[in-house]
Amino acid sequence: MTDVRISTSQIKLWSDCKTRWAFERIEHRSAPPGPAATFGTNVHAWVAAHLSGQQYPDVTRDELMCAQALLPHLPSRAEAETHFNFVHGGHGWHGYIDAQDGPHIYDHKTIKTLSKVPDLAALRGDPQALIYAVGGAYEYDTVTLQWTYVERPTGAVIPMKWAASTKPQQLDALLPTADAIAYARRTVTEANSLDGNLAACYKYGPCPHRVVCHTYQNRNKTMTTPTKLERQLKLSLGLAPTEPPPAPTVKGGLMHAYIGCLPIKRASQRPLYDMAMLIESANDAIKVTHDVAHWRMIPYTAAGVLAVAIKDTIAAIGSQGPFDVYSVFPLPPEVLSVIITAAAEVTKGAS
Repeated sequence: MTDVRISTSQIKLWSDCKTRWAFERIEHRSAPPGPAATFGTNVHAWVAAHLSGQQYPDVTRDELMCAQALLPHLPSRAEAETHFNFVHGGHGWHGYIDAQDGPHIYDHKTIKTLSKVPDLAALRGDPQALIYAVGGAYEYDTVTLQWTYVERPTGAVIPMKWAASTKPQQLDALLPTADAIAYARRTVTEANSLDGNLAACYKYGPCPHRVVCHTYQNRNKTMTTPTKLERQLKLSLGLAPTEPPPAPTVKGGLMHAYIGCLPIKRASQRPLYDMAMLIESANDAIKVTHDVAHWRMIPYTAAGVLAVAIKDTIAAIGSQGPFDVYSVFPLPPEVLSVIITAAAEVTKGAS
């Protein structure tokens, strides 16, 4: 058995971006939790205290509302935040279950909008569901899993419930990923020796490692050639090395911009970004490059510096394909010019 313990978070992080995985698991660079993660952590802590009869932690009003909205969908008392571990396929697997009552396993998730709740087909094959079913109640042949989604900050709830097998063989599909993680643990010393995934840079908000990530810093260049380590990794797993795909091209006109209005009648299924998020991302980069707490603190040329950073952000997102962006608040003229130049189509609200 390897000395690497496999968890749901490791599999998710590795699958999203190997470079970020290495930054956090090999180089131990901390990724400070954002507001959404902090909100979810506080909701979980309050619910855990309620289910186990412990003292309630201090939470905000919105966090309390979401936590209490979960209670009708949970048992009155249950084991909370229980740890499990087991061995399968030469690896140790472990995790923490939000709540458990015999063969009934519960997981709570705070989410920005309930429209993003996965369907049952996706949940049945989700690595977390497979691992928790095996590790949480191995003494049973089947278990009931319930993933309860609560929308922040409204407190609207959607519970998703299904029966699952506890047979370890259902984890066999995850073994190649577990093997790759274990191999990388033994061989990787620098995160940038692995190619990153530009598509994940803004998956959950701006990645905190962008400033030191070679993939992100060189996003306008060809970054698709497999590294030596990647080729060795594939060979060790019995996989044929793949030829590098064509270099991505960053073109103008990949974006539909909505200026001064909301994209209410938008029919496109392309990714949609709030301009505020792009500015936040650009500001993160400016903090490092200009050693300031906020872009507005740059004398005389603040808006111009922001415009350049916004242009880089648009190029990074656009390298992954078409997308839409909207802004309902006024933009500096320099930034507005960048947006209009980069956009294939512009929709403006009434002035």
